[in-house]
Amino acid sequence: MLDAQVPPSPLSVAAPVESGERAPRRQLLIMLLVGGYLANVILRVWLSNRISLPVAHTDEDSYLNTARVFAGGPGGFSSENNLLRRVGYAWLISPAFLGDHSFGTSYARVHVLNAIYNSTIFPLAYLFARSALRLPWRRSFLLALAVAVMPSTVFWSELAMTDVVLAPLTVAWVLLIVLWLRRPAGLWWSAGAAAVAGFYYMIHIRGVVILAVHLALVLAVTIARRIKFRALAVAAVTAVAFIGAHQLLVRSLGDKLYLSGDANVAASTARELSSGTLAKTMITIVGSQLWYISVATFGLIMIGWLFAVRIMRSRTEEPPLRWAMAAGLSATAGVVVGCALLLSTTPSATSDLVYARYAEAFAPLWTLVGIGGLLTVGRITARWWGLVTMGFMVVAGLSVQLRLDRAEAGGRKLRHGLFSAPELLATERFGLLDPLVFTALLLAVGVVVFLLMRGMPAHWSGRVRPWAAGLAVMLVVNVVLLLSLRWGVGLQVERVTPTPTLAALGVHEGAQVYATRNAPRILMLNLAHNVTWDDVPIIDNDARPPADAEYMIALWNPTGNTWNGEQYGYRYVGGNVEQKWALWRR
Repeated sequence: MLDAQVPPSPLSVAAPVESGERAPRRQLLIMLLVGGYLANVILRVWLSNRISLPVAHTDEDSYLNTARVFAGGPGGFSSENNLLRRVGYAWLISPAFLGDHSFGTSYARVHVLNAIYNSTIFPLAYLFARSALRLPWRRSFLLALAVAVMPSTVFWSELAMTDVVLAPLTVAWVLLIVLWLRRPAGLWWSAGAAAVAGFYYMIHIRGVVILAVHLALVLAVTIARRIKFRALAVAAVTAVAFIGAHQLLVRSLGDKLYLSGDANVAASTARELSSGTLAKTMITIVGSQLWYISVATFGLIMIGWLFAVRIMRSRTEEPPLRWAMAAGLSATAGVVVGCALLLSTTPSATSDLVYARYAEAFAPLWTLVGIGGLLTVGRITARWWGLVTMGFMVVAGLSVQLRLDRAEAGGRKLRHGLFSAPELLATERFGLLDPLVFTALLLAVGVVVFLLMRGMPAHWSGRVRPWAAGLAVMLVVNVVLLLSLRWGVGLQVERVTPTPTLAALGVHEGAQVYATRNAPRILMLNLAHNVTWDDVPIIDNDARPPADAEYMIALWNPTGNTWNGEQYGYRYVGGNVEQKWALWRR
């Protein structure tokens, strides 16, 4: 079992010998961690170098417009609403919009910043495995490499989405809880753990759950007399400070952004709560999330949950780790259920076969814990966990397949949650996969990893240890999925790239550009991004263009309801009939 004593720093030269393995010199370990981090940054920049325009509309557009305002640029629209609005991520990427640059240059800078932020998952995963789980340094290092290239984490570095930083923040939060409770008198540790939870709040609405769980944890450990009241006060003040900082950032934006999200989301949620179908819808969404994140992590996330429950129940485990696992499980459950509640009030979301985006921020954390469990518990326990996990994945896959078949029999097409299921998008390069085939494919990988770690002899005849081979399989499969995912995202970029460009049609800097409401939305948004000097307002289809509207982006459908600019004194400049858009000039 895990040692209950406080370990030395994982970077310490004086680290003890573990499993016959001596820790490397501090300088060498730092070089390895820095080298691994830079390799992760380079990988992410390369994966995104073909993406010149947003593909995840309208979330990306909202964050990019907000970041532009933070950098002193013009305003624009946001698909958020006042209740769910979060601007922390937009503030993080706002330096990309400093200076007079084209949108393409700024968007490339966003990808670089994304890579820098997202790659912190590697050193954080190492520190978590080494400090929280007490694994030897070689296992921690190779495990961190495998976890750092999980598609559920890396994928978001290719998009301007909040999820870029949420997986690293999740690992950092639970790690800091462990480190803080091992040093309960350290007020800086108390403030640090609360700061991560507060920053999570600034990034996304999921942060409300994280912050609430953290404050509940602080209260609980205070009542249990594991910390003093002053540590509680420091945590509370830190949390309030981050909430206040977010409100100041929102106020600094003024009225430059107009919110187009559902302003009555609370009323919509209340209506759903009173409906008889809410429970069924939520169960379906929760089930599909748990199925997907279990399959996408080769079943390791579920083993992580089982190990976390074992840690919480064990009286021999150190209390800091037990408290941290309780906080992590509570936050995961809160986000999964909260996501189901929000999605059940969104008609478009209920047509998704799976929407696992919100839950996938926890995938690296529980994968780390799952591998830690496989490397720590007895062989019999590990085999029982493996059987339970396999059974759940198969039964859940059958239920999701049944749901898909019933929908198709009723003439309804369920989507695959394109931007919330990156592993599914990656495997679709080899053909559209149904839930059962997808489950079988990644379950096979999980079985191989499990057998290498716990089903093989302790040593092979060669120098390669089974656990190292298992982690290497994880790493290789994740990299293959990433390469396939790059191909899939490339296809999406081609689909949403308008041709020709506005510049090619003669739109000059400073020109006032408007758009009609019936213009193809995604193409119009990407056309608007290249108008870096001003917002592109949208007017109703039958409204007379404002007097200052020099150009109009509109629907062009010769066989249908085409916007005719001639009646308003405009002449046709160009466009793309296949993409159904046209540009008119006064």
